[in-house]
Amino acid sequence: MVLRYSGFSLIELLIVISITAILLTFGTNFMSTVSDRFKANQAISQIQLLLAKARSAALLSNSKVSLCPLNQQLKCSNDWNQELTLFIDSNHNRQLDNNDFVLQQFPALTNHKALRHFNNLAVGFDARGFAGYNNGSFSFCYKGQATIGALFVISRNGRVRFSKSSSPAALPKTSNGKSIPCPN
Repeated sequence: MVLRYSGFSLIELLIVISITAILLTFGTNFMSTVSDRFKANQAISQIQLLLAKARSAALLSNSKVSLCPLNQQLKCSNDWNQELTLFIDSNHNRQLDNNDFVLQQFPALTNHKALRHFNNLAVGFDARGFAGYNNGSFSFCYKGQATIGALFVISRNGRVRFSKSSSPAALPKTSNGKSIPCPN
């Protein structure tokens, strides 16, 4: 009578473990890239909606509206990664006064991979939907496995032009031809 053993040899087991490790490595990188793209696209969509809401709020309320990060004195500041506040700015002083009304607050960026930037203290629209001197380039950059950037160009007449990129070589350019700022 011949005894037969069923099971795997050590060589077969090592080959299966090696193949599994290689597949997991590639799968993890792929899932990380997909996750980065999802997070960046979600943030870009939220910014796009917030800018559209700011302009439409100015038109609907027939008043001046400001969107900016507020400092401790409730004045607009330059740190666009802080919490953004959209408010009716009745005297258009870029400050949240007692008679102003907060329409929405947008959370601060806590992820060190992301960066928001605007070349002005506030995004503002008047009762006609015009940005006037509050025009400029609002950018967002997410730098993870993939670098994803978006640029919102706000014209004086209040129109928002949008461009997006998904590779570092093709990051959107500002009106002066420079690439948008990204985190280091």
